Amino acid sequence: MLHLRTLDLGNHKGKAFLCQWVKSGRSPYHVFDTALTSDLKLLMLVPYNRLPQEVA
Repeated sequence: MLHLRTLDLGNHKGKAFLCQWVKSGRSPYHVFDTALTSDLKLLMLVPYNRLPQEVA
């Protein structure tokens, strides 16, 4: 069972900053975009060592 951490980001700037931070390698998490609910961006952060095989 994966432990997921979900964030609600209400603006593009917050999402862009988080994605840049994760892709820069300073975060131990991997970002997945999920369905959008109105203007909220939902990002699921999953530790790299807990990625399921099909997305690893």
